[in-house]
Amino acid sequence: MRKKIALISSTLLLTTLAHAEIEQSGFFVGIDLSHTNTKLVYDNSGNMPTSPYNNDLYSKNRSYKIGYQAYFTRVYARYSKFSHKDEERNKFTIDNGEVYELNADYIPVFYMNQDKKWNIRGIFGLGVGYNASNMTDLDGSFLLPVGETVGGRQYYMEYGYQIGVMSETSIGLSVELAYRMRYGNLQEHTDTANNTTFSQETQEFYLGLNYLF
Repeated sequence: MRKKIALISSTLLLTTLAHAEIEQSGFFVGIDLSHTNTKLVYDNSGNMPTSPYNNDLYSKNRSYKIGYQAYFTRVYARYSKFSHKDEERNKFTIDNGEVYELNADYIPVFYMNQDKKWNIRGIFGLGVGYNASNMTDLDGSFLLPVGETVGGRQYYMEYGYQIGVMSETSIGLSVELAYRMRYGNLQEHTDTANNTTFSQETQEFYLGLNYLF
């Protein structure tokens, strides 16, 4: 009897999946695995003795997403962590970095198979939010204005865009492959005569896996 019930249940499930179509709207969660190239820029103005210089850093990061999709648009929050170490002169480390963003994407359908079991969409989106970070292992006399010390956690706005493709399936899973660009400052220190800024430009190629409820 139990075998018959299990067989009937499996048959009903397979029949349901066979006739299922891609959901067009609903809440979703996701994770992005990215290869990140960060250009970390130190710049100063005033009487500081240090010339501007850049650090090109490479890392692998994860992002977590939660949001809502409605037909050709989706809105979601994204969270990730980061850390940066001065590879040029070993004068500072920016760590305990966190990113909090709100993103909006236009996701038009490029292709839908005949049974509506999978499709291909484009991703054209904008993101805005803020980052939080601490500076440690600092050579203060070399990088900061006289009398300035590293304080607590600093928060700055960041913004950018993403572009890519996504394939959805009738079981709610989707995979996306995209490019993400972000701009923003990380740390800033100033006195009456000098100003120093640590900024970044972040390029990410990422593979995302999502589930639409």
